[in-house]
Amino acid sequence: MRLRALALAVLALPLAACGESAEDRRAETLATDTVITPGVFGDVRQVSEAGELQGFEISLPQGSNSATVEFVDCQGRCDEVKQAEARRGLGGITFVYQRGDRTIDVTVQPDGPDAVTVSADWGDGFEQRRLERTDGPVGAAMGQRP
Repeated sequence: MRLRALALAVLALPLAACGESAEDRRAETLATDTVITPGVFGDVRQVSEAGELQGFEISLPQGSNSATVEFVDCQGRCDEVKQAEARRGLGGITFVYQRGDRTIDVTVQPDGPDAVTVSADWGDGFEQRRLERTDGPVGAAMGQRP
């Protein structure tokens, strides 16, 4: 009886080795959860009847692999479309820009297939914003290109 159980265990061992390991599944999940898909993401919206616009918009033409980020920071209106060098990190990308006399460090992380979370201290303390994929530039279309 014991010999039969041992024989069955030996036969089942190669079959168990054929399945995906937990480590492989974790690596696959990590790889897909940290990928930002290419696109334009933003939360620019009109905040007054006078047409004032507020929000932030970024364009990542190659997603996580983008060398630069094109963005517009709308504070009452969408003025200038800016570009910054994108740096790849573990959970997404980062970039830096100047807003007046402040240096703003921005972190962009994937938030599902059709959104990103942007994190920074814009001057009122650390804040996170969820930017959803848009059909095309909204704020950038109103801003002036460099």
